[in-house]
Amino acid sequence: MPYSTTFSLFLVAALICIVMPGPAGSYLPTNGLGSGSTGRPLAAVGSTARVSERVVAAVVGFAALLHASAVVFHEVKLVGAA
Repeated sequence: MPYSTTFSLFLVAALICIVMPGPAGSYLPTNGLGSGSTGRPLAAVGSTARVSERVVAAVVGFAALLHASAVVFHEVKLVGAA
């Protein structure tokens, strides 16, 4: 069990990371105001495609890790995620 000071520092750092907008948080409103109604959907689709690409890469990497290592697969099964 982590100490209370460590846990409180973690909570503060997590809150800062959650509250701060990423690049898409400033790109979408800026592009929407500058391009009008045609630019907003295109900017949203572009940002979603970028995030989807990273999610697919993470899933493929995790699947390759599970396929390559029987020990990791067994540990994941023990945790209950498989």
